[in-house]
Amino acid sequence: MRLRAISLALSFAAIGSAFAPAIRADQLSAEKKAAAETLFEDGKRLKKEGNFLEAARKFEQVQKLDPGIGTLLHLAESYERAGFFASAWGNYKDAAELARKAHDSREKLANDLASKLVGKLARLRIDVGPNESIPGLVVSRGGIELDAQSANVAIPVDPGKMVVVVRAPEFDPYREEISVQDAEQKVVSVPPLVRRVVPPAPAPQGATAAPAKALAPTPSTNKTRTRLRYGALSLGLGALAGSGVAVGFALRALKLDDDAAQYCTGLTCSDPRGESLSVDALHAGSIATTGLIVAGATGAGALGLLVGSFFAAPQSDVAWSVTPWLDGKTTGMHLGGSF
Repeated sequence: MRLRAISLALSFAAIGSAFAPAIRADQLSAEKKAAAETLFEDGKRLKKEGNFLEAARKFEQVQKLDPGIGTLLHLAESYERAGFFASAWGNYKDAAELARKAHDSREKLANDLASKLVGKLARLRIDVGPNESIPGLVVSRGGIELDAQSANVAIPVDPGKMVVVVRAPEFDPYREEISVQDAEQKVVSVPPLVRRVVPPAPAPQGATAAPAKALAPTPSTNKTRTRLRYGALSLGLGALAGSGVAVGFALRALKLDDDAAQYCTGLTCSDPRGESLSVDALHAGSIATTGLIVAGATGAGALGLLVGSFFAAPQSDVAWSVTPWLDGKTTGMHLGGSF
């Protein structure tokens, strides 16, 4: 007997749990209808008091909770009397469409009321121009997003101020605040969007930045350095020439001294030929010595100019000239320059 009672209790519990969702749904539906009815009455009261925008907000909430043709007609009338003809026209058209689907006689009334507002409608067209080809382009009008093709159509809008924003990935957005009057046909022309400059991403914390690649130094022309090196080259060539002259006359002095020895003995020479050869040998030796001194000085100058060229900074023009000379009996070198 006890087992049978338990079995019956479980059966009733199962039946109750099966119907619980339906009961709960009915309760929610009833609560929504009650809320909608309360808001609907508030909307009619506000409309009667002349608070048309507040009434429209109430009817919008009613439409979300319990959609209906009558609510749409009240909503459209509230917007119309508040001067928001585009919103009124749109809700009249929605009411007419809903009535058509329900085979409701109020379809004609809604269409007639919408037709009376056509001449009062302000329209806005947003010409995006060449921006239309940008992938991902979005046009926002008063918070309502449109694609480029839809925005380029003259769409009814409520009068007043609104913000037009045109944006696309990788581009700086375009923003313009406009004002639309009743029955105005307004066009907003959007200039070409500017591609956004993206700064380089910062290196992750703790990561070592890769060393910057060293750039090859740009060759520069240092005229002072070049001229000093040309001067060093000229002096070097002069030193070589002086050395050659010194060696030549030194060999000549040795030969003359050997020839004089054939005619002279000891430190004195009584033979005129030997005496003449000795004098020529001394003269040639003197020239060789002078040439050697000049070559050494010129070589030292060449070395100084060469070393100085490594530390030269660009300055005024510098010019050097070296001219060796030889007249058969004496030799020398002319060094000149301008600074």
